Amino acid sequence: MSVEQTDSLRVQIQSVSFSAPDTGFHVLRCVTDAGAELTCAGVIPFPVYAGESLRVKGQFEIHERHGRQFVIQHVVAEVPVSLSGISAYIRSRGVKGIGKVGAQRIADTLGANALQIIRQEPRWWTRVRGLSGRKGLALTDALCTDASQEQLFVRLSELGVSSALAQAVFATYGASALAIVERDPWALAQRVTGFGFRRADDLAMRLGLGVDAPSRLRAALLHVLSLAMHKGHTGLPPQTLLARARQLCDVSPSLLASSLATLVEQDHLLLLQWEQTHLVCTRSMTEAETRAAARLRWMAQLPARSALTQALSEDWTEEQRAALCRLAPARLGVLTGGPGTGKTTVLRELVAWHLANGRKVALASPTGRAARRLSESTGHEALTLHRLLGVTPEHLRPTDGVLDGYDILIIDEASMLDLVMLACLMEALPERTSLLLVGDVDQLPSIGPGSVLRDIIASGLASVARLTRVHRQAEGNSIIANTHRVLVGEDPHFDKQQGHCFFMRRDSAAEGAETIAELVLERLPRSLGLDPLRDIQVLTPKHDGAAGTIELNRLVQQKLHGDVRGLRSGAATFAVGDRIICSRNDPERDVMNGDIGIVTKVNNSERSLNAEFNGVVREWRGAALNDLAPAFAITVHKAQGSEYPCVILALFMEHFVMLQRHLLYTAMSRARGHLIVVGQEEAIRCAVRDARTNLRHGLLAARLKGASVHTLSASEARSALSVS
Repeated sequence: MSVEQTDSLRVQIQSVSFSAPDTGFHVLRCVTDAGAELTCAGVIPFPVYAGESLRVKGQFEIHERHGRQFVIQHVVAEVPVSLSGISAYIRSRGVKGIGKVGAQRIADTLGANALQIIRQEPRWWTRVRGLSGRKGLALTDALCTDASQEQLFVRLSELGVSSALAQAVFATYGASALAIVERDPWALAQRVTGFGFRRADDLAMRLGLGVDAPSRLRAALLHVLSLAMHKGHTGLPPQTLLARARQLCDVSPSLLASSLATLVEQDHLLLLQWEQTHLVCTRSMTEAETRAAARLRWMAQLPARSALTQALSEDWTEEQRAALCRLAPARLGVLTGGPGTGKTTVLRELVAWHLANGRKVALASPTGRAARRLSESTGHEALTLHRLLGVTPEHLRPTDGVLDGYDILIIDEASMLDLVMLACLMEALPERTSLLLVGDVDQLPSIGPGSVLRDIIASGLASVARLTRVHRQAEGNSIIANTHRVLVGEDPHFDKQQGHCFFMRRDSAAEGAETIAELVLERLPRSLGLDPLRDIQVLTPKHDGAAGTIELNRLVQQKLHGDVRGLRSGAATFAVGDRIICSRNDPERDVMNGDIGIVTKVNNSERSLNAEFNGVVREWRGAALNDLAPAFAITVHKAQGSEYPCVILALFMEHFVMLQRHLLYTAMSRARGHLIVVGQEEAIRCAVRDARTNLRHGLLAARLKGASVHTLSASEARSALSVS
């Protein structure tokens, strides 16, 4: 690559060839004041459009692949001065009804100061022939928004904030964004995705704001509580909350306690008391817990339906017979048990019995993959719970009457059901409809807040059938045998030569990661005929580390694609042939959270990709790419509700904080045909020995048992927190 030195240039943008919102990198087709055409490339910390003028500083480089380019090192937006530039700039705003002719007429009428007049002069459009007030106001709004956005992007760029985050800030706050950033940057931690407390706090320090600012203390407390909810808690004991917030803020405990008391006084948080236990919660989480508990207690009082009378197959165990007889008449029931114990057989028979008795049955699961498995196993349509209730993650209010007409609702993989979704479900459930939850209570709990299935079983409100005996069809399966060994605290027995369950010892996580990439792309396809894109799933406890999802996906992609340039979206890169996962329910594309797809096409210039999900190719572009992630390797939590022909499990001591029996049990039970554990024996032993059940802070269990939970008043909260 050769370089030519140059001074600054003034250019007008003809077209935007490429822009990356996450980095602010742009490639522009431009023309200089002298009429020379050129390509400009570099980071521009604000949105740019065709027709806009820029003052750029940098140097010309001869790129080996793209030829002669002007590489931008510094850029400043300039107001277009020519009438043609003004016209192009107006047209690029995309105001409906203002095309090429209309934009030129505005420029010709208002002259060189057109943009200033449009932003500042009331009813300026009356001076332009044929332009309506509606179109004029729309153009004024667009230009004022542009000015506010540019000011914000430039200021945040100076403060070290990426263009992608600047865009998210502007999308949240609009024209008032810059004022909010400079007055209370900590507010961004609660409202702007990707702007956590530490990033907001760093921004505040750059702005010179005080470490004991009330907004900072409030943001720290809310951030800690939000993190706890993301880890499954519905609230935190106040002393735990204060201690963790102090680690962030490094201020006196009394200041934080006073700030927490103020949050309670202002009704932003609630301080609850049950017996001698105190818990700080959000109002929304408390209301969800209260509603769900009340409805479940109400359901438990409803009279049972008619009992099962038909004869059962002689092949059934007594345990299965008892389960079917217990659950058939139940208004609130739970069917639980490990792999190979016959849950699917009992569930299939229950569905058939209800239908034979003229009852209408609804089947649902928390994820799309689990719903498809439920449909395949029962022979009847099953939907995701979100689709059945007519809700989205952003709007969790069920459609009125959505479950009217159903006599029983059966939810499979109920261990994944969190408290918020439970409250939504119970709100939609009519009096006539029975509820049956099916799931393995010994698996990891839900990703979201609460331990719903475990708490319902422990409450005694539901008719519970627990299957423990491994069916004889599964007795020869070493994967199933080992999952049950792990569940009772025994080490797994791995196959030596032939079988389904293997262990490959590697001394380090980095060495193990290399082995896993080879297994996915070379060894397993060659020895077992497995398709690396459709049959093999790598699981790991964490995202970070040498054997976390990020590094494992990078290694597999590197070996698969070599030097092929992929499509960047945030921290992820996508290329044709990649295995990807969708992280959000997307009814428009008919792709659900947890669905696995394969990239079939990428377009860097348009920032889009095509991917095949469930046999159908769909397109993602722009911000929608944030819903996708590489999926050669995913976390064990993300794999809940799914099964795969072959699972490779990475298990190393670098995963120490995650090494628990229930995680290992959950991971192993995801494998349908082959399980290969790559790791260290010590890590396996640690996981088997650690029988912690991920105790989560919350009051659903207490509420289900009828406990009285008191919401403290402002004065009571100050007293409990020892604040004067």
